[in-house]
Amino acid sequence: MESYFCSSLNKKEGEKLLNQDVVKNINSLNREKDNINLELTKKVNKEDLNILLQLLENSKKYIINYDINLPEGHLDEDTIVPNPMTVLSNTEAKLGSPSNTDLNEYRFKGWSLTESGDVIERYIATDDITLYAIWYKCVDIVYELNLPNDFQGSIPTIPIDSNKYILGDKVSLLQLSNYDENNKEYNYKFCGWSLTESGDVIENATIENEHVQSEGLHLYAVWKKYRYVTYNANFPPEEYPLNRTGEVPIDTNRYVEGDIVTILQNSENNPLGGEEDKDKFCGWVSDIEKAQIPVIASEAEESIIIDKEDVILYCMWGKYRMAYSTNFPAGTGVSGTAPVNTYSYLTGASAIVASNTGNLQAGSYELLGWTTVRNDGSTMLNFGDRIIFDKSNIILYGFWRNNEE
Repeated sequence: MESYFCSSLNKKEGEKLLNQDVVKNINSLNREKDNINLELTKKVNKEDLNILLQLLENSKKYIINYDINLPEGHLDEDTIVPNPMTVLSNTEAKLGSPSNTDLNEYRFKGWSLTESGDVIERYIATDDITLYAIWYKCVDIVYELNLPNDFQGSIPTIPIDSNKYILGDKVSLLQLSNYDENNKEYNYKFCGWSLTESGDVIENATIENEHVQSEGLHLYAVWKKYRYVTYNANFPPEEYPLNRTGEVPIDTNRYVEGDIVTILQNSENNPLGGEEDKDKFCGWVSDIEKAQIPVIASEAEESIIIDKEDVILYCMWGKYRMAYSTNFPAGTGVSGTAPVNTYSYLTGASAIVASNTGNLQAGSYELLGWTTVRNDGSTMLNFGDRIIFDKSNIILYGFWRNNEE
């Protein structure tokens, strides 16, 4: 095996080269570090400068002065404005008020940046400034009794509102004095206030420009005449056998237009029709035409809305119904629907027998009419015949003839 030895000269040269590379790397790292520090210093200095400038700006102080800016004709009013105030820049100023905020015809509303400008809600100090007092003209509220010509009862006392209102104020509506709606002597009910003599009732009022121009807001009492609901037994003519006894409901309430009235039921203790015929009572309707025999029981009303007149409710009488059965022949293709009769009848009432209104078809069979006994031609009724009700429902069966036989 051969051995190689490095001379001392070569060893020194290698160490020298190695040291040079290390120094270069260290110098390069130091330069990069200096650049980073320089950039950081620039950034920090810029942020510090901005903070310093903001602090300097905020340390400024501004003076706020007040001008009483009294309305014309009120220059001698003994009203003092707040003292001037010093406020730091960009700080919200807590605005004061004049020593007197109510003049005879005006009320202080707030401060403005100009003599006739809008009222400001808040002010952030950015400069020396003078704020001007803004005065709104006061408006009177006048209540009008506005009684109908046929009003009956003692005259109520109209309210008097001594408050001062200005543009934008909400008005709390007052009530009549010396008025009790439960007093039966009154034939009208007080329902509230309106902006016009014949307008709708309002829930609240706000002072608008028009009220300022007219120097007042007039509110008119709204009166609605009392209406009554009565019940009519509407017993049918004598030709219809019916127990004509019992009592109608009595509604002692008084109503006004727009009220919703729940209709009363037949008396339990003394029903119309008595115990014998109370099952023929079908309900009440406000249209007398709908109360004529026969009646449609499903049209009975459960409630009504009061209009401008008294209401009479008429009893509907009926019990027995008429139904139609197709009675199709067996073994044929069929189509169509049987007639439907929605009326209720009393004993003695008559009904017209329906035609083939539902276009019943059954192959070669023809619908000739209707029978009271299934498939019994001797009981057949022709289309348009009349049938009289006894004391039961009526079922009519289709009567068919085979035209191919």
